[in-house]
Amino acid sequence: MYVRMIIVHIAGFPIRVGTHVRQRCAWCPHVLIDANEANVAVYPAPKPGEQLITTYQLGALVEVGPGFTALRQHEDGAQLPPESCASRELDAMVPTAVAGQAE
Repeated sequence: MYVRMIIVHIAGFPIRVGTHVRQRCAWCPHVLIDANEANVAVYPAPKPGEQLITTYQLGALVEVGPGFTALRQHEDGAQLPPESCASRELDAMVPTAVAGQAE
C-alpha cells in the first residue's frame, strides 16, 4: 500500500552568508533550501552580487512530498491546509472535551 506523505510549510526569511543560502519554514525547523552558490555552474559568469539561487517569497506555502517540492496557492487570511505543519501542531494543542462537560 502506498501512503502519500505531504506536508505544507510556510516559507521563512532566506538567509545569505557569503555564498551559502538557507531558508527554513517559518513555523517549524524544516529546511526548505540549503545551497551554496559556489557550487552552481553558470555560463556566462555571473555579475558580482548576482544571486544564483532563488528562494521562496516570505510567507509562501511550500508543499513538500517524497521527491518533489511545489508552491501551494493560498489566499492571505484563509485557513491553512490540514496537511500544513502549523495545522498539525495546532490540532494537537486543541483540548479534548472533559467527561461531564457539555460540548
